[in-house]
Amino acid sequence: LPSWIGSRTAPTTTVPTADVSPAFTAITELAARHPAAWFVADAGAAHRYVAGLVANAGRPTLLTDGLTHMGWSLPTTLGASLAAPERTWVTVLGDGTALMGGTALAALAQHHVPTVVLLLDNGTLGARYNHPAGLRERARLPEVDWVAFGASLGVEGARWRPGDEELPAAVELARAERRPFLLVVSTPPSHPDVQRFPIIIDDVDELLVDGEAP
Repeated sequence: LPSWIGSRTAPTTTVPTADVSPAFTAITELAARHPAAWFVADAGAAHRYVAGLVANAGRPTLLTDGLTHMGWSLPTTLGASLAAPERTWVTVLGDGTALMGGTALAALAQHHVPTVVLLLDNGTLGARYNHPAGLRERARLPEVDWVAFGASLGVEGARWRPGDEELPAAVELARAERRPFLLVVSTPPSHPDVQRFPIIIDDVDELLVDGEAP
C-alpha cells in the first residue's frame, strides 16, 4: 500500500485553536478517537484538512500529491482494505466528489470495509466557489439527502454537528462490526482554517510501500 507519510518533525503549518469549522472538528475528533485508523483523503478541502491535521502529525495517510482528480478515495479505501483487512480506515471526501462517485459506498458495504466515511457537505465545488474570478453561482451543487443516499446503498449514516454523540457511535460501528458508516458534516464552503493548510504535505520525507508503518 503506497502511502505518503508526513515528516516526523513538527509540521510547519500553524494549526488554529479557535474559530474552526465543523470539518476541522470532525477530522480532529476522528483522529483522536480512532488512533489506529489509516486516513484516506480525496481532492480539495478534504486533502488540505487531512494533510494538515493528520499526515503532518505522522499518521499513516493515503493521499495523492497536490490537486488530484476527484473521486478516488472510496475505491482506494476498498482496495487498501482488501490488501490489509486487519486495518480500519477513515475516508474523507466532499459532496462534489460524492456526486461523481458516491455509489462506491455500495462496494464498501458489500466487502464489509471498516471505515468511517466523513462527507464534508458544503453545497459547492469548493475550488470554483473560492476562485478569485468569482464563480460562486456556478459552483453551487443541488441539495442531497446524503444519509438517505448512503442507506440506499446499504451504508448506515447520520448527520453530525460538534457535540453530537453519533461520532463515537460511528467509530465503534466501523471498528467493532467491520462495516462502513457514513458521517455527514455540514461545513461552510469557505472558512479561514482550511486556507491555513497547504495543498501538499509539509516536508514529506518518505514513500512507504507494502503498508509498513514507521
